[in-house]
Amino acid sequence: MESKDNIEAVRKFLNSSLETSKTISSALDESGSRLKLLNQRFLSMQASLRPISMQNLPFSDVEHGLDSVLCSVSAVHKVFQCVNQLEHSLSADASSDLFTYVSNTKKLEEAMKLLTDNCKLATSWLKSVFEFLQNKTTISTNEVYLLNIKKSFRILQELQAIEDDARLEGGILSIALDKLEIAFHKLLMENSMPLPLVSLTSQIDQQNNVTEQGLKFPSSLTAKLQVIAERLNANNRLDKCQTMYVEVRGTNARRSLKTLDLSYLETST
Repeated sequence: MESKDNIEAVRKFLNSSLETSKTISSALDESGSRLKLLNQRFLSMQASLRPISMQNLPFSDVEHGLDSVLCSVSAVHKVFQCVNQLEHSLSADASSDLFTYVSNTKKLEEAMKLLTDNCKLATSWLKSVFEFLQNKTTISTNEVYLLNIKKSFRILQELQAIEDDARLEGGILSIALDKLEIAFHKLLMENSMPLPLVSLTSQIDQQNNVTEQGLKFPSSLTAKLQVIAERLNANNRLDKCQTMYVEVRGTNARRSLKTLDLSYLETST
């Protein structure tokens, strides 16, 4: 009865994890679509601000553009919230659900890059808006917008630092990649057994067949090793896995040689 309850509990947990993953993915996709409009909004803002230094234009001419910029900053902040959820999902053991873990790692990388790129762009244009509003001291509405822009600057600075911090040793992304390296090594070790080599006095065809079968990885294992390698390679961290692969396979080969019957060498002629 206890075993049945455990199975049911695991089933509910897996279903819950799947729904959470779908929610995060959907949120990122939605935010990504909104942020595609960011460049267009900033270009429009640029067109509005360009003649300001040469003409005495009323503040209302750029008010709509400013609202668009602040709206874009809000969209960036939404992606930041998704990043937090992804960070939480990566605190688990990578081996528990490897493919989901790798997928979430990739989503986190993409979300962080999206944050960094758009924060830089948003900051650049907000500086132009800020300078314009500071020069228009006679407009009472400026103070409200100046406060909003200062707040947006602080948010953007924090968001822009997330990707670099995550890649530092001890950062969330660095730790996630460490876990993938550990999972890679664990998979190799769990699936590396000495080859049942036969002695040289046995049939050559039999020996070749046994060796060929022993060198092959199951397709399911190959798929797991491949997704890990792809993710690590995307982050310039494949060297360690290559070293692990050579070491584990080399150790396996040495262990296999120990199973070889070399008693014929002691046979007197």
